[in-house]
Amino acid sequence: MNFIMMGLLILLLSMALFKPALVIAFVNSWVQIIPFGYAAIRTCFGKFSKKKKSGLIFTVPILHKIELVPLELPSSAPIIASAQTKDGDLVDFEVELEYKVDFSFIETYFYAVKDNKDQFEKMVASSIITLIGNIASTKTLDQLYQQREALWLAINCHARLSKMPHIDQTLIGLPVKHIKSDKVLDFYDKQKKAIDELVKKEEENKNDYSAIELRYGIDVKTVGLIKITFSKETQEAINKKKGDESMAKAAEFKINLIKRFQEECKLSPEAAKQAAEASLKQTTKNDAYSVLGLQGAINVDLRGKSE
Repeated sequence: MNFIMMGLLILLLSMALFKPALVIAFVNSWVQIIPFGYAAIRTCFGKFSKKKKSGLIFTVPILHKIELVPLELPSSAPIIASAQTKDGDLVDFEVELEYKVDFSFIETYFYAVKDNKDQFEKMVASSIITLIGNIASTKTLDQLYQQREALWLAINCHARLSKMPHIDQTLIGLPVKHIKSDKVLDFYDKQKKAIDELVKKEEENKNDYSAIELRYGIDVKTVGLIKITFSKETQEAINKKKGDESMAKAAEFKINLIKRFQEECKLSPEAAKQAAEASLKQTTKNDAYSVLGLQGAINVDLRGKSE
């Protein structure tokens, strides 16, 4: 190898004396500059050969290929998860995962993302979607909303820590106890302060990697739980239920109104029904009745007008 390098050096010196332009072209083809904030992946016939941060990297034309990967620029992956609650409601969760590439595992990231970044982010999201589904299935919609901060903490622990505190409670100074799946969110709700401090200190522990970070070569900065909303199906079911309840209340009110017309105004059942419909503007008949006893004397016009 030393003989090869010596030969190249002699060749470059000779070319520099007679054809400096050729020297510049030669150097540009064999040496590449890695800009600040980026890392280079050098592959040899498609296989990983070397990784390097900003500076110079040596390449052999045809043999090597250089790919630049941003290190300092954060990326955001939007995540939409749908899950069914304990009481059967379908709920949509909007989540955003912010991450950077981790240089220690940059080759893992490179091969995971090189073909399709969108597909890569879907793979990262799949683990979080599974966690949300498992937790949501143990809680009602009201409980999920009330414990949304606890859910946010659970998601961040899953994405950023090597161990989740409900599995290893010694992380927050508690003895290890088995926690049933339907009590996991309650644990994060009860221990919010201690777990929040644990998540904040995650940045200081450079050797703590979650399964997601190791699998995809990234450093998850945070996972934001943006909103929890009814799914379209759940909203339609709620609207239908409200509509049915309103119709039932309206029917009950009409029945009571008919009874009052019968009892207080001494009307026949049919006349009381027509009077009630007139007061509710539910009739198109032209007959008029003089009705006494309801809030004093009123004249009910069955075209829907009253005086």
